[in-house]
Order: sequence, then structure tokens, then C-alpha cells
Amino acid sequence: MSLYYYVYLGHIKTTLVNQFDVKYRDIETPRGKITLVYIEDMTANERISHYIIGPLQSVVDDLANAEDIKRTILRSSEVSDVKSPEDAIESILSGKAIVLFEFLTEVLSCDVKKFSKRAVKDPAGDAVSQGPQEGFNEVLLDNVCLIRRRVKNPNLRLERFVLGRSSQTTVVLAYIEGTAPPELIRLLRRKLSAIDIDFILDVSYIDEQLKTSRTVFDTLTSSERPDTVAAHLFEGRAAILVDGTSFALIAPTFFMEIFQAADDYYLNKYTADFARLLRVMSLFVSLMLPGLYVALTTNHLNLLPTTIALTIATSRAVVPFPIVAEVLLMLMFFEFTKKAGKRLPTQIGPSLSIVSALILGQAAINAGLTSDSTVVVMGVYAITSFINPKIASGSSMWSVFIITLSAALGLQGFFVGLILMAGHLASLKSCGYPYFFPLGTAKRFYSKDFLFRSDLENISSGILKRGENS
Repeated sequence: MSLYYYVYLGHIKTTLVNQFDVKYRDIETPRGKITLVYIEDMTANERISHYIIGPLQSVVDDLANAEDIKRTILRSSEVSDVKSPEDAIESILSGKAIVLFEFLTEVLSCDVKKFSKRAVKDPAGDAVSQGPQEGFNEVLLDNVCLIRRRVKNPNLRLERFVLGRSSQTTVVLAYIEGTAPPELIRLLRRKLSAIDIDFILDVSYIDEQLKTSRTVFDTLTSSERPDTVAAHLFEGRAAILVDGTSFALIAPTFFMEIFQAADDYYLNKYTADFARLLRVMSLFVSLMLPGLYVALTTNHLNLLPTTIALTIATSRAVVPFPIVAEVLLMLMFFEFTKKAGKRLPTQIGPSLSIVSALILGQAAINAGLTSDSTVVVMGVYAITSFINPKIASGSSMWSVFIITLSAALGLQGFFVGLILMAGHLASLKSCGYPYFFPLGTAKRFYSKDFLFRSDLENISSGILKRGENS
């Protein structure tokens, strides 16, 4: 009798006590007992029956040693040795079946995983009118397969990390060797290896650990589109995928990429260029319009044409609040509506937006809580802030800061707010690269896909260059 059998089995039963889905299946043989341990809802019963139990019961007289069992008897796609009781627990929790032999000292692990998963569907958060309609799901192997279908390059590297002391989450670092700068890969590899937290449930846990500055702007971006991730890999970037997350993290990320969309590469070039110009204009409008309105109407009303000044004064005759309070109130009301619409069911969200815009907006004007001009300004702000969703949260917070400075100092405060924001953005880095790259740097301008989209045949040459990360 093997002492290992009782040591491993006792450790498993002690560690996984009071867990109803952990199953123990005993197989009696002339040489002794064989015990299978697995989690019922994480394994495929038919695989256990056909690949493990059936073969073992059919050749019970030839169970000479574990090596013969691995090579000729067990039919699982992956059969490996278990080195310690802790490894046995990890294998069971990963969806594998542990095979313990009462008459052998070896313990084997068989891959019979079966997870409930969501099918590959449209990327709801980044939909396109033309182009691939596939998005990541929560299964890491499915996401890796979607990338491999598009990157048929033998230099594609997929490095595996297991992070989280309790969660033991699988994380994959993907890049194309020879295309991605070695300095970037070394940096990401070092930072991922240094992550020491209790659990990781989403790619945002990795994002927060990789950030080097406290900022409301995303210095690393995420995408649920495999074609977008593949395109960034060809450009020399790296992608980080986390098991259980339908988004991939892309590093590094630059500020000018917030004006780019997946549609740009599937539509007419000139249509894409015009769309990018609209996105740039919308960012400036959403950042500057409320603050400029407050600065002019509060401290510099004489700079406005007389007709416009009289119209604003007339509309505000019955409003009891100062303009800055009126604007901040409308801004807060808009943010409440946006957050509520995002978390409500899809059938109710659009209805809430219509009710908020038409009924409550008109009621606020009639009640004298706000003026017509303020509603128009904040309505334009609301529309333009939706055009760049990647930066919407950061720009709205900076808008409040600029509005406050504009109310206190007028146009001087307005321009100070813009300068402080530009300085803050220029100080940020993404994995060692300036966030404004290539703007404001002494580097040679490599990217041909900048403000205007280049021809598709030339975009592939706009990759990150080695050594350009300082």
C-alpha cells in the first residue's frame, strides 16, 4: 500500500471540506483502489468516463507503473504528474481530475475541463457598422484563439503568468517578437512578475498595477475586439489577457488614439478622416464650452455682442442662482442621468434619456431653476462628450475644474485650467513612453496613422521603434 495515496487523499479532503460539488470516485482493481477527485460542474462527465474510468477498468491487470498508464492507457489530451498535495488542490480547482493509486506512489492529473461560457458574439461596447463582428468572451483560450486566427505569425509569443495569491488567475502577455521593442516587453514582464495582491478578477486589476501616475485619464486602453488587438500587436504593442475577462489590455497607449475607432479601417479613408476631425472638435467643445460660457457671462459680459448679452440676461431674469451654480447643477444632473442610463436594463435606458432631456429639462426652465441659454450650452456639452467615450470620464472631471477656475478668475482662470490640463497630460507616461507620443517629443515621427488615416498598405510601417521609450 502506498502512503502517498492516504497523504494526498487526506490533504484534499481536509482542504476541500464541506464542498458538495467535489466528487470522489473509487475504482476497485485486483491490485488496489484507484480514486478520482474532481469538481462536478467544472469537468465533463463523458470525458471522465471515456478517457479515464473506461480505460482503467479495461486493463486492470496491466497497471504496472504510472509511466505506462500515462503513455498507453489514459486517453486525456493532457496527463501530467502531481508533485505535491498543494499542486493537487490547484489542479482540482482548475477543472482537472486527480487520479490517486493505492498501489503506486505517483499521482496523476488529467485535463477534463468543461466550463460554462458565453458564445463569441458582437462586441457590444465597440460595435462597428462594417468589419468583423466578433468580440472576446470570458474564456482565455477562446480569446487567444481569436487572436491566433488573425496573427498567423510564428513569432507571436504568449507568456503565461499566474497572479493572485487566492485567485490564482491565469494572465497572458502577448506580443510579436522582433516587432515589439524588447525594452517594453522586459518592463511589462517585470511589472507583472512583481504584482503581489490577494486576487485578480478583471483586467482592471492589472491596469491599476501598471499605472505609474495618479490620473483620471487611461494611460492603458482596453478592447474587446480581437481585430483591434491584432492590429496593435502588428504595430509593436503588447496585449495582456486575463482569464475571466472579455477585454484585453493594450500597452502602451497614446493620447491621440482616443480619436481613432475600429470603423476608420473598414470605411472610406476620407470618411474616416472627417470622423476623426469631428472627434477632435468634440473634445475641445466638451472641455472648453462650459468654462468659456461661465467665464464670459460671469466676468466678461462686455466681450459678448450686445444682442447675445441681452438674450442671456433676459433668459436669466428669473433664475435665483449664479451662473456657475446653474452650470454645475446641470452638469451634475447630466452625470446622474448618464450613470443611471448605463446601469438600467437596455429597454429602460433610452426611455430614461428621453424623459430626462425633454420633460425634466423643460420643467427646470419653467420652474426658473435654469435658463434657456444654459440648457443649450450643457446640451451641446452632453452630446459632444458622448463622441469620445474613451476619455469621457476624465474630460468631465477636468470640465468641472475649468468651470470653477473660470468662475473665480474669468478668462484668466479658463486659460490656466487648459494649461494645467495640457501640462498634466504631457507629464504622463504609458509603459515608459510619453503619453503625448509623438507630440512634444524629440523623437522622429514614425506613425503614419496619426490625425489623418494613411492608406492601409502604409499603416503597417507605423510601428513602435526599439529604444523609443524614453
